[in-house]
This record gives sequence, structure tokens and C-alpha cells, in this order.
Amino acid sequence: MGRRFYEFVVPYWEQVAAGTAPPIPGVVDTPARQEFAEIQGGLTKVVFSQSLGDDPDTKRVVISGDIGAQLAAMKAQPGKDIILSSGPGTLAEVAREPGLIDDYLVVIHSAVITAGPRLFEQFEKDLAFDLVHAEVFAGGAIIARYRDRAASWHLAGRPST
Repeated sequence: MGRRFYEFVVPYWEQVAAGTAPPIPGVVDTPARQEFAEIQGGLTKVVFSQSLGDDPDTKRVVISGDIGAQLAAMKAQPGKDIILSSGPGTLAEVAREPGLIDDYLVVIHSAVITAGPRLFEQFEKDLAFDLVHAEVFAGGAIIARYRDRAASWHLAGRPST
């Protein structure tokens, strides 16, 4: 994740895990939310930053420079999945590397915001997706998991197109 996103999101979920998060109107504390906070707290967070440093106590690893190349190196290592939480600029930079992103997890909220960057506005190439899974939540949000068709071919052992 980018530094600004990291500095906004991670401390909040740490507060949720500790039971000290300030109340947010319309947000209900649930066991699932607490479980997510605890899981999130145990994950290593890789942050794209020129100003932060690594912090073993908070499981923060900082990378800078060519994000795509560094993520490709991480992806080649044995281990679990990598989840990229980013804004449009970082997403576009990473998506230009063929086969680097296998799946896109998109959350669609029941609100329209007219200002700010669009998720795919900085993309330089067209992408085709296959819907892998979708779920609708009681509050109206939808989470959709898409697989990049080029990655689908690559994952199946076929050459990418």
C-alpha cells in the first residue's frame, strides 16, 4: 500500500483490534469486524514510501523505486498471497506489468462520489476480466473478484495474450 493509505488505514484497524477505535456513525462493531482487525494486525504490511522505514514491531516493510519489479520479486518467493491495497496511480503502475496481478478485488459502495481520481483512469492498456466471485452485503456494498484473462491463461500454463 502507499504511505498515505498505510498511515490512514493501519492505525485505525489497530485501534479496532485494541477496542479503542472512535465510533463511526453507521458502523456497527461485530465479531467479524474484530476478527478482521486481528487478522490485519498479524499481516506484514509492505508500504511504498520514500520517507518511511522498516519497522519490525509493526510488521512494516518499506519498498521504493520500481514497485512492479519489487512486487514481481516478492511474488516469485514461496509463501502466501499478496494483497495490494492501493489508489489508482499505484494500481496502474503495477497493472502494466504482464501477469503481476492475478485477481482484482473491487468493492463497490452504494454511493457516488463526483470528485477524485477514478480507479482505472491512469491505465495505459485495456484489460479483460472474468468474474470469479461476487457478494452483496446488507448495507448495499458489493464485493467482486475478477481474474485478469491474461493471468487466467498464464495460470493455466498457456501463453499470455
